[in-house]
Amino acid sequence: MSRHIKTLSRARRACSFYHVDLHVHSPSSSDYRGSTEISPYDFTREFVSRGVDVIAITDHNTGAYIDAAIEASAQIESDVGKKITILPGVELSVSPGIHLLAILPEGGTAAISDLLSRLGLANQYHGDQNRLITQSIDEITMVVKERKGMLLGAHCNSAHGVVQCLGGQTRKDWINAIDALEVNSASEDSIIDRTVKYVTNDLQLPKPFTFGSDSHDCESDTTGMWVKMADPSLRSLLQLTFEPELRVRRTQPEAPSHSRIVGFTTTHGVYPEERFRFSPHLNVLLGGRGAGKSAAIDLLRFAFEAEPRENNVVEEVFTDRIVGFLQSVGEVCVVVSGLDGHTYVLVRSGAYEKPNVRSSPVFTDRCEVYQAAGDSLIRREVKPLEILPIEFYGQGEVARLADHVDEQLRLIDENIDNEDLVSSIANLGKELSVGEESLIEANNRLEELQAQAAAQPDLTARRNRLSESLADPVFSERTRWDRERAWIEGYQDWLEGAVDGFPKSIEPHTEVPLDLETSTAREILEKVRNTSARVLQDALSDLEKLRTSLGEAVVEIGRYRNEWNSAFESAEESFRSRLAELGAQDLADAAAELRGVEQNLMRIETMTIPKIEETESKISSLKACRARHLCELRANRSALARLRSAFVDELNSRLGGTVDVDLSGVNQSQYFASVDSPLQGSGMLNRVDQISVLCESTAPAEFVRMIRASSVDELTRIGITDNNARRMIRALTEASLYKIERVDVPQLPNIRIKREGADEFTDLSLLSVGEKCSAILSIALVSKGRPLVIDQPEDDLDHAFIINSIVEGVRTAKAGRQIIAATHNPNIPVLGDAEMVFRVARLPGADVCHIQNSGGLELPRVTEEVQSLEGGSEAFERRRRRYEGSS
Repeated sequence: MSRHIKTLSRARRACSFYHVDLHVHSPSSSDYRGSTEISPYDFTREFVSRGVDVIAITDHNTGAYIDAAIEASAQIESDVGKKITILPGVELSVSPGIHLLAILPEGGTAAISDLLSRLGLANQYHGDQNRLITQSIDEITMVVKERKGMLLGAHCNSAHGVVQCLGGQTRKDWINAIDALEVNSASEDSIIDRTVKYVTNDLQLPKPFTFGSDSHDCESDTTGMWVKMADPSLRSLLQLTFEPELRVRRTQPEAPSHSRIVGFTTTHGVYPEERFRFSPHLNVLLGGRGAGKSAAIDLLRFAFEAEPRENNVVEEVFTDRIVGFLQSVGEVCVVVSGLDGHTYVLVRSGAYEKPNVRSSPVFTDRCEVYQAAGDSLIRREVKPLEILPIEFYGQGEVARLADHVDEQLRLIDENIDNEDLVSSIANLGKELSVGEESLIEANNRLEELQAQAAAQPDLTARRNRLSESLADPVFSERTRWDRERAWIEGYQDWLEGAVDGFPKSIEPHTEVPLDLETSTAREILEKVRNTSARVLQDALSDLEKLRTSLGEAVVEIGRYRNEWNSAFESAEESFRSRLAELGAQDLADAAAELRGVEQNLMRIETMTIPKIEETESKISSLKACRARHLCELRANRSALARLRSAFVDELNSRLGGTVDVDLSGVNQSQYFASVDSPLQGSGMLNRVDQISVLCESTAPAEFVRMIRASSVDELTRIGITDNNARRMIRALTEASLYKIERVDVPQLPNIRIKREGADEFTDLSLLSVGEKCSAILSIALVSKGRPLVIDQPEDDLDHAFIINSIVEGVRTAKAGRQIIAATHNPNIPVLGDAEMVFRVARLPGADVCHIQNSGGLELPRVTEEVQSLEGGSEAFERRRRRYEGSS
């Protein structure tokens, strides 16, 4: 790949600026002020050391030094490898004392001597600057033109110059007869400007100017001029007479600083190993239909991953073409000078897959990007269009652009320094979106907290009522009554337990069978039995009495309890009534509720209310931040609109009155969508028409104000029905209003064109396809600094407009951007003054194309190729004669 960088970086044969001095005197001039002892080698070497590429030796009425200088230049090139072209010339002294420079394309001393003799200057007067040539200016011009030479009015504003020395019609005749006027390059800018304006404006003679040093001393640091040429030759120099504003510079032009495609090549495929080396300015690919022009453009688009797309899908026909162009295995290698000034190599393979027989090819490899660092290449993970943004227009794409107003706005935006504004607008949009989410969340949280805090009055009232009620004596007495009841019930239970547990009788002792009659202790035994019987009888008598006493006690206590119950029931009825009033089942529930209410109140006072205050403060801060962001967003949008407006004014000036652009249109699509989306399902009648009326009459911020104010009257005044206005107010949430409030309603360009012969402009929508495309392309050509690659623009363009507007746009734009155009219309390279022309052709019987010729426009082989598109030189000459005969 480093090989590609080296070979593609050399833009051979393209037009570039050469340092030229067409007015140099040698020691052969009688008024030479330097050392006449200087050798031709050293004399010529002085100019080489100052970086001069071309000099014309123009001594007074002689060409004696030319051969020696040419021989010296050859030796210098051999010695140091630096080339200087020596053109044979002479400074003619013409009656009545006018100095002219005659420069020939080839020859040496003999060629100048022959010219002088043909002009009537005898050999013995060669070198005598005081000897005047007496032939007329027309005769002199004819003689010089016969030799394909160039005739200049030397130092035209000096005492011997054609401008100052002559006057009236004679001066005009002389100026018209010569090729260009020369002014001394060392003159002050004001003097040069005054001379140019005098000739151009006052004399109404649009003649080209050249700048020569009139050097009479090779040691002096003279400048001359810089001329754009395909090669250092008089044939190329003559082009400045046709395009002086493009071809001549008084000071050394700066090297092109704009990013560009250096060149590209492919392996295999339709252009196997061919190398396209581009100029930084205008490059034109010429050829008939099917010659391969579009193939070259498509290969560049493929490498940059800038394929034509429909709904973000690569067009199938383009994919098929690339597969054919690269024959599946080929690679495209592009060398570019990126935005950062570094050199990069882009490589993309044509390898592809087909998921099935009917599906389109899908390329498997993305573009690989390498940065050149000396002889090394460093892989970069970046997209090609980030390295070098390029505008691509394939066949028919200009026509499609003519029907998309938003894309037309992009053409304007690409010409203004709006990156910071666009970035700021995008960032503000993101910040507003994030802030809106926070604001919505905070508002929702505030509603929750406020709902919680809204219970505080009811809870306070409940607490007070519970507290007051529970402090009522009926509740405090209720506790005492409960204790008393438990005390009485305790006694009652004790007595009843005693009764239940008291024995009903005493069983007598079970006697052991004993025969008292036979006992010897009968009396004793009888005493035992009688005592036991007596005790038992007494016990049974007392037990009955005690049982009777216990029963009486139980009945008595029951009677007392009934008395107490009567007193309790009255208090209980009051207690139950008060509990019912509180809605409590019992006293414990009421006490528990009171504790819960007090806890809730404490939570509201200590947590909810502080959180409400905190959330309200947050909302206030978020709203203030949102207001600032909205203000800044609108300010940036206004600034962007001013930049667009300023550029449109400049654009109209640069378009020369053929195309007129204003920003009177607006894009309401985002506004409409932001209102329509939340209103779907709202029940509005004629919703679309009603929203359209709204968007056309009311700005987003004003509409939001109406909704927030619930102003039905204002909405009806702008054309919304009463019912629809109310539905809008109900349906549009704050979140919806946030989006509407920050929606963009960008300006849209309104493009008009002045048809040939018309006095008024016609809107783009009323134009033919060709006229539309002509207008769009004239805007697209305005310099953006990025390369423009366009395929056959003439297919969609009005022919007359190509000449009147597009070519002029190309001439202006190419100074600040690279243009690569594929065309079969010769007007674009010729009238656009292309720096590099490629004539491509398809090899007979093969699906392979090649570069048949390439180089600057004035190279004979390139000129012939351009003429071939018009039928060749013979057809061109026949047309010229016919035009002359009828004019």
